[in-house]
Amino acid sequence: MFSPRRFIFVVCLGAFLGTGWMVAAAKTVPDRAQVREYWIAVESERWNVASHPDEQSGQRIAPEQATFNALHLRAYSPGFGVALPADPALGLAGPTIEATVGDTVIVHFKNLDNYYRQPHSLHPHGLQYSDAMDGSYMRSHPDKPGTAVPFGETFTYTWKAAADSVGAWAYHDHSVQPERNAALGMYGAIRVYDPKTRRPDREFFVFLTGLEAPTSGLGRDFDLINGLAYAGNTPTLVAKRGELVRFNVLALGTEFHTFHIHGYRWIEDGRSEDTHPIGPASSWSVAIRADNPGMWMYHCHVDQHLQNGMMGMFHVL
Repeated sequence: MFSPRRFIFVVCLGAFLGTGWMVAAAKTVPDRAQVREYWIAVESERWNVASHPDEQSGQRIAPEQATFNALHLRAYSPGFGVALPADPALGLAGPTIEATVGDTVIVHFKNLDNYYRQPHSLHPHGLQYSDAMDGSYMRSHPDKPGTAVPFGETFTYTWKAAADSVGAWAYHDHSVQPERNAALGMYGAIRVYDPKTRRPDREFFVFLTGLEAPTSGLGRDFDLINGLAYAGNTPTLVAKRGELVRFNVLALGTEFHTFHIHGYRWIEDGRSEDTHPIGPASSWSVAIRADNPGMWMYHCHVDQHLQNGMMGMFHVL
C-alpha cells in the first residue's frame, strides 16, 4: 500500500555544467530555435543507497538493508542504439532535459522495466504540450496513447519551451502507479534557459527523495540525495572560488523541506537567509557567488530527513 510520504521529491539543480552530451540530436530551425531530441528508457536495476560508511557518524549500513529494485531513466543514442554515459553526480536521477525558450523538445521514451514489467509514462512540468502529449494515465481512458506505455514499447512525446518555461522543472512517471514509480527513481529535471540571460559558471542538479521500506523493500526508511544516503555516498558538489553557482530547488509530494547550505547566505525578498522552505510541487532558484572556500554541508534541515541520510557536501576550491 502506498504511503503519501514515499513520494517526497525535491529537485535541487546539481553537479555539472552543461548536458550537451544528453542531446542526441539538435536540428536548427529558421527562427534560431532548435528541436532538441532525446532517447530515454526506463530500466530496473538493483540499487544500493549507502555502499560506503556515513562520513559524519561512521555508521555503516548492511547491503541487505540498503539495496532495492530501482527504476532508472537512462539516456540513449539515437534509435536507442547504445546507452550514453550518465553524469555520476546525478546518481539515480534521470538525464537532464535542456532547452532554450522557443525550442521544441522531442522525447522518445521506451519501457525497458524488466523487473516490475508495469506500464510507464513521462509527464513534464513547466513545458507547453497538447492533451495528447500529457503522459498522464486516466482509468476512464486506459487506452490513451502515451499514458501507459507497456514493457518493450516506445512512445514519442513533443513538448515546447515557452517564455514562461524558464527555470527548473521535474519530469516523472504519471502512469498507473505514478507516486510509487517516482519514489523508486523514475524522475529527472528539465532546465529551460532564457537566451538573453547569462548562464551561471556552474549548475548543480540535486534530487532529494524520501523512500519508505514498504515501497522499496529496503530494510528501513531513507531520505536520499540523488538516490543515495549520507555523506560519503551522496554527491560532493565542486565549484571553484569566484564562480557563479546556481541552485534550483523543486519539491513534489506531500512533505515540506528546508534547504540549507553551510557557509553561504543569499538575498530572498529583500532579506538575507541561509535556509529556504520548499513546499510540495513548488520550485525555487538561487544563484550564489562561491567566494567562501571550504568543504560545506548542504542538506534538508528537517531533522528526520537529515538523520535518514539527506546530506551532501559542497566543496569550494
